[in-house]
Amino acid sequence: MDKGRFSPRRGYRLTTSLILSLVAAIVVAVVVFPTSAQESPPKPQLPSVGDYVPGEVLVKFKPTVGRLGAQNLLAARGLQAVASIQSIGVIKVAVEPGRELETIDSLRRDPNVLYAEPNYLAFAFDTAPNDPSYGSQWGLPKISAPAAWDISTGSSDVVIAVVDTGIDLDHPDLSCSGKLTAGWDFYNNDATPDDDNGHGSHVAGIAAACTNNSTGVAGVAWGARLMSVKVLNSGGSGTYEGVAAGITYAVDQGADVINLSLGGFDDSATLLNAVQYADSNGVLVVAAAGNCAQDGYQCSYLWNPIMYPAAYSTALAVAATDSTDSWATFSEYHPYVDVAAPGVSIYSTVAGGGYDYKSGTSMATPHVAGLAALVWSVKPDLTHDQVRDVIQSTADDLGDPGKDDYFGYGRINAWRALASISLQTSPDQTGFLIDDDSGPFPPSKDVQITTASPSVITWTTTISPAASWLSAAPVSGTVSAASSAGFTLTATRPVTYGRYTTTVVVTGTTSSGGTVGPENTEVRISYVPDLFEYIFPLIFKNYAP
Repeated sequence: MDKGRFSPRRGYRLTTSLILSLVAAIVVAVVVFPTSAQESPPKPQLPSVGDYVPGEVLVKFKPTVGRLGAQNLLAARGLQAVASIQSIGVIKVAVEPGRELETIDSLRRDPNVLYAEPNYLAFAFDTAPNDPSYGSQWGLPKISAPAAWDISTGSSDVVIAVVDTGIDLDHPDLSCSGKLTAGWDFYNNDATPDDDNGHGSHVAGIAAACTNNSTGVAGVAWGARLMSVKVLNSGGSGTYEGVAAGITYAVDQGADVINLSLGGFDDSATLLNAVQYADSNGVLVVAAAGNCAQDGYQCSYLWNPIMYPAAYSTALAVAATDSTDSWATFSEYHPYVDVAAPGVSIYSTVAGGGYDYKSGTSMATPHVAGLAALVWSVKPDLTHDQVRDVIQSTADDLGDPGKDDYFGYGRINAWRALASISLQTSPDQTGFLIDDDSGPFPPSKDVQITTASPSVITWTTTISPAASWLSAAPVSGTVSAASSAGFTLTATRPVTYGRYTTTVVVTGTTSSGGTVGPENTEVRISYVPDLFEYIFPLIFKNYAP
């Protein structure tokens, strides 16, 4: 075997025999076993049958009544509509707390009413996969993955490259239909990047194991695809050149996210250039911070050394936490740590078709790579820098307030990340013109609401600050990936001449009760005495020779 040959297309040849002390698993996949600290937290108490929101009633009138007729009928009873679900004609009515059932009974006796009922409480049905060992994976609920899966479980359009010891290509939880893309074995120079160590398979399972298949474990982004890029041998070691070749290969083959649960003690222009190549091509590199915080023979007796490629600014460096959200004592602490993720006693796939517990920043890193895939699945038009910002800005802050060396911006929160981007409105800016005699121009503006969520999201609009010259209709509705929605903006003449600006804020509520958004559309109106005098100079200015 010629270790110098990496790719038949590139003819890579080894120029140095420096072996990484790959803090791969070495970034150390220490085999450990679960403890009682990993038990699931108690579930919140669910509402009882018949519990409802005090002071609210839902009513639907017959179609022949119309909107104005419904308002008049409610007003005659001293009632006021506070919200509506326009698409299904349901009105939420405010009533005196304690008189809900009395009001419902009265409304039901009105021949114009189709039905009236309490606003019953709902409780969350988090997306819980049927994989038998899911209960052993404390890290997934810790990062709120089940709630995030109500929005997206990942898209097959997103590819996570695992640059590691390879992936068990026949593992039942890693080889479901369409899961694996073509990869390459840079250590053996062939197109079969199988795992002869177990580390890469463990990493791959955390990021994107086949899920909801009644087998084994669940992955963070189970709908995403995996690319196996083998750069480490059966002992978990390799070279910087091999790692760099693997990174560039993954970029060229269309990976969106590159997981590097490996590293070395030495800075290297080759490794840096490979990471920069990924960055310049819009690929997000996620790298383990290292496991040498406490020194030891596996770390060449170095205490918290700088690790590469995690130390490079364009890599998203990941530290490890335990099941109590405490710092994992092996996890390295440096100013370049960006976020943290579960990395102690993590249960996942291993080579040979089995499963095992491992610990290390190697295990924390694929949690973040999987989250990046989820973010991109929800909003494919984001740049890799924007994906990184979403992950960092929605992390749960731990340790010292703000960014610190141990947790970076905090432990990742998949639900918060996806909730912050799951609604999209278009356009994000619009405007009207009006004068004393005519307008507005245009008469109205439509705003579209879309989402990647397969589940229904109930959305509402708020105008902030309140503007007497602007209204939106409908003010609420539902949207899902299968059905877009929208509302219409209508402007009227302001009280005085001038230019005015406000914002229409759209927020949503998922079926499990979480809040998503906000998404904003800025609205401007210009009120002038005579539009002709206002527009003509602009035309003259733009088109005069």
